[in-house]
Formats: sequence, C-alpha cells, structure tokens
Amino acid sequence: MDDAAVRRAGREDAGELAHLRWRFRTEHEPGHDEPWETFSTWAVPFFHRALSGDRWVMWLAEAGGRAVGCACVQVVDVVPRPNRPEQRAWGYVTNVYVEPEHRGGGLGAALVDEAVRWAEGEGLETLLVWPSERSVSLYRRAGFAEPESLLERPSREI
Repeated sequence: MDDAAVRRAGREDAGELAHLRWRFRTEHEPGHDEPWETFSTWAVPFFHRALSGDRWVMWLAEAGGRAVGCACVQVVDVVPRPNRPEQRAWGYVTNVYVEPEHRGGGLGAALVDEAVRWAEGEGLETLLVWPSERSVSLYRRAGFAEPESLLERPSREI
C-alpha cells in the first residue's frame, strides 16, 4: 500500500465509482452481461445524485494514480421518538470493493476504517453491513459483530 491512499469522493468521482461498482458486480455475478456502456448511463447519474445530497458518503482508494477501490455509507435517519431529541441516524455500509490486483495490501481495511472513523465522528448510532462470506473477517477486525436483534425479510422476486 506504499503508493495507495484513501480519500473522500466528490461529485466529480461519479464515473470512477460507477465503474468500480460495475467491476464489483461483474466479478461477483458471473452471469452478468450488462456492458459498461449501458450500465454507466444510469449508474453515473445515481452516484452523481448520491454525492450531491447529504445521505451518502463515499471513499475511493487510489493507487498508481487511479481509483482501485471504494466504500459507501448511506445515512438512514431514525424516526423521532418522544423524549429522545438526541436520537441519531445509523449507517448502511455497502459497495466496499478493491480490484483483485490490488487486494492483500490493506486497502479494503483502510476503506472500512475510514468509514468507521467518519461514522463515529458524525455520531451515527451504529453501522450495518451485509458482508460476503469472504469479507466477514475484514469487518470483524473493524469491530463489526452480529446484532442481538435484527430480522431480515428479503423481497420476493417478481
């Protein structure tokens, strides 16, 4: 990780984030056949909008002068409760990805650590992530653990 660095992404990074997302999904979904040119027409605007608001924060890992990894946190507001004006938001960690040729040098950990530092600085109540089987140890090292109470109901496919 000698020449690598992690930085917060800005609106101008929407194309890089979309491309990393496309690489991530094509790597993890072997049957994926949507070409980059098609995906980019709707993914780049998504990242641009997300980075223009206050509900998403994203980071890029760069090495050799280009983006090679990313991480995203979506901020989710908690519905207000009586007598709890200090109720805080929580964060959903998603799209943590490092290109295969740049793995093993600590960039994934650096991205997750940056997201955790940011969330703690913002006072988020908790961070949630749905890790892949392979990434569980990365998140455990960053302090993630199974929640005591959480239920999930996946949507039925249409």
